[in-house]
Amino acid sequence: MRQTNACTQRTDPVTDDGKLGVGVVGLGLVAAEHIQAYRMNPRCEIVAFCSRDAQRAAATAKQLGLVHCRAYDNLDAMLRHDDLDIVSICTPNNLHVEQGIAVAQARKHLVLEKPIALEIDGARRLARAVNEAGIKNVVCFVLHWYPRFVNQLALVRSGAIGQVFLADCEYLHGHLERYASQWRWTWNKSMAGSTLLQGGIHAVDAMLQFISAPAVEVTAYSHGHTSAYEYPPTIVAVVRFADGAIAKITSSFETSMPYQLNLRLYGTCGTIQNECLWSETISPQQSDWATFPAIGPDSGNPDHHPFGPMVDHLVECIDQNRTAFPGVQDVLASHEIAFAADLSAAHGGPIRLPL
Repeated sequence: MRQTNACTQRTDPVTDDGKLGVGVVGLGLVAAEHIQAYRMNPRCEIVAFCSRDAQRAAATAKQLGLVHCRAYDNLDAMLRHDDLDIVSICTPNNLHVEQGIAVAQARKHLVLEKPIALEIDGARRLARAVNEAGIKNVVCFVLHWYPRFVNQLALVRSGAIGQVFLADCEYLHGHLERYASQWRWTWNKSMAGSTLLQGGIHAVDAMLQFISAPAVEVTAYSHGHTSAYEYPPTIVAVVRFADGAIAKITSSFETSMPYQLNLRLYGTCGTIQNECLWSETISPQQSDWATFPAIGPDSGNPDHHPFGPMVDHLVECIDQNRTAFPGVQDVLASHEIAFAADLSAAHGGPIRLPL
């Protein structure tokens, strides 16, 4: 699943004290968690903020005691910052492609919030720019650093449930419109895209880690009874893969319940349901579910997400000249499925892949 970047890797300038200089673009709720993650990593120093309001950026830097952090209201100007090595893009979804391309062309390492794009052409343009630049890059699919997901992946790779032939992943975010006002842009179709792109893409990404065959067809249906959104806030998609495996993806912003991201994997000799395991391979005399309790994605609030381990992973890859995962190229498949699902729900009937 991992993609190796064959381009010549950039040589990193660093700050005078040997640290990697970090810039953060967009200063909303998720940016606060990026900032905290960088401040916890001893190799990083935040040297630049970029916001629509430079005064707000300067005030944020002062409030956090970041004495070497400059404030910008223009990304191109920030990218000319001498000591800048890593850039986090934390802006609304519709800005990710052009901002990501600008970062790549400036040969800065890239941390990009999901989704990477709102349509397939933009996603592919961004992937080309990142590959041509030879930069390290990671997309914020934070599920990869949750202990529960790490356990699930280890169990499947060990052969505990055999080959996965059926997967069911649900991203259920109860009434996102009731959250803090900073989330209101996510109601807007031109900025957020859809429920699947804004949130459910986590479920698509998770499912693809366990099914290696390429997706060949997607059929989806959408629903909406919450009027705040410019798109249907509920969608269910069925994905068919080249090896015959199938998966169901659900994303909803209007369930009346606490946040949940449920993952169920059905294999040829066992089953995983969240932290529960049934395995005919490693426990042939099993009489009830075995459990592997671990911290999982049980909240939609950014302060619950493991951005720290994600940043640590990227820094380690920079220091050791290894490819970070998941990068922009790695997540093209999950985005293509999401785009196809939205097309199917809007126009009816199955959508063949590739787009």
